[in-house]
Amino acid sequence: MIYKLQKNLENKSLANVVFIFCAIQLVVIIFLSVVVSNVDPSLTEIDWLNDLSLFDIFLLSVIVVPLVETCIFQFFIIESTFLFIENSSWAEKIALILSSILFGLSHYYNIYYIVIMIFIGLFYCWIYIFIRNWKSRKSAFWSLTLIHATNNLFAFIVDDVLKLS
Repeated sequence: MIYKLQKNLENKSLANVVFIFCAIQLVVIIFLSVVVSNVDPSLTEIDWLNDLSLFDIFLLSVIVVPLVETCIFQFFIIESTFLFIENSSWAEKIALILSSILFGLSHYYNIYYIVIMIFIGLFYCWIYIFIRNWKSRKSAFWSLTLIHATNNLFAFIVDDVLKLS
């Protein structure tokens, strides 16, 4: 199924693929946010952001964090894994597991957040590897940074601007 999806995506432009991944991500995030908010609304709160101005929150969450996290959790971990493990099939599997778990653990606000972010990290890692293999490392890095920034922009608008959560 994933192979078929990848072949279908390869027939599209990079811009269309990024748009599709952004749309998928937003649907999943909305669904997970609704589910988690119904369990306990405090589970989606990130307390340390409360002391920052709206501009600072925007700058951090939409610009800085996507760049830094993509650099660390996708680019560095995935590329290092491919560098040290010669078998690309094993390298992909190890990179997927390592990258997603570390990405999830870096979001240690609570256990639910960590688990959700492990799955988001798995999605990001798969996107990175797919675009890397299809186009280039540079395209993978900037595409994933844009996808991540789009997610954080949506969360910023909903949580911090509109105060809907």
